[in-house]
Order: sequence, then C-alpha cells, then structure tokens
Amino acid sequence: MERRVLLLLILLVPFLLSAQTFNSKTTGGHWNTASTWVEGSVPTENSNVVINGLVVISNQVCNNLTINASGIIEDEPSAGRSLTVKGNFINYGIVRIGNGNAGVDLYVQGNVQNYGTLIQRHLRFAGTGTQQFYSSKKISCYGIDKFPDGTIQATSDLEIDSITTVNLNTDILNM
Repeated sequence: MERRVLLLLILLVPFLLSAQTFNSKTTGGHWNTASTWVEGSVPTENSNVVINGLVVISNQVCNNLTINASGIIEDEPSAGRSLTVKGNFINYGIVRIGNGNAGVDLYVQGNVQNYGTLIQRHLRFAGTGTQQFYSSKKISCYGIDKFPDGTIQATSDLEIDSITTVNLNTDILNM
C-alpha cells in the first residue's frame, strides 16, 4: 500500500508543480481582476500567460508571456509600470504606452520574439547568459538594455527606432 501511495506521489508531483496557463478574455480588462481571465482567477508569477485582448497592467510578474495578434498590453493611467517575464516573451500583438501614461518597462529573463508592435518605455534583457532576440518589426522604445551581464544574440536583422537608446553595460550584442 505504501509503495502505491509513493508511486502516485511521484507521478503527480511534476504535474502539480507545472505552470498553469492563463488566457485573457478578448474583452480584456485589468491584469489584477479575475474577470479578465478565462480561468476566473489572477495569474501568479509562476503562470504562463496568453493575452487575447487589451490588458492593463500595474507591476506584474509571470513565467512565459505570449501576446496574440488581438492582444494589447498597456500601463495604467498616469503611471509607468513594469512587466517581468521570467521565461520567454513572444509578441504578435502590441505593447504600448497608454494615452497620457508613462509607459511599460518590460524585463525579460528568457528569449524575446517580436512579430508585433513594441512601443513602450524600456526593453531590458534581464537574464543571465545568452538571450536570443528576434524581431520582424521595428522596435520603438526609449531604451533597450542588458542587465545583469551576458550576451544578446540577434537571430534576425533588427530595426531599432532612432529615438531608442541601446545600453549594453559593456555586454555584447551579436548580430
């Protein structure tokens, strides 16, 4: 009997520890509001998140983040906010500065793939080691930086808006 219980625990623990995926409704809403999410509760910092509508953020943390073509992330009115992605960031939609707002600081610890619009305050490559950066669209933000030390590996040609400052803190951008 004890062996069966132990075997059951061994099989269930990885499933229970895996990150849950949260999907925003196409109607969107505020990140911290349960009704914004199909799952009926707010994502945690260990959740994988998929954005399907306009989602307004305060200061948020998630595991992996995918913004679909209909998805938009913007900051709260009159306030700059941060979004930390502990894993990979994939964007087919829009990350933007809300009307009259200060903008979004996007901190990514994994890889960045951009197929959409990035018009925000900062894009920080916040992982250790080598992070991959792909973008099929122009990047338009106030700053791109790398902290802590490491390397950004461009896996595509990068078009960066002329207003964007790139600060690698003595790190490397391999093209």
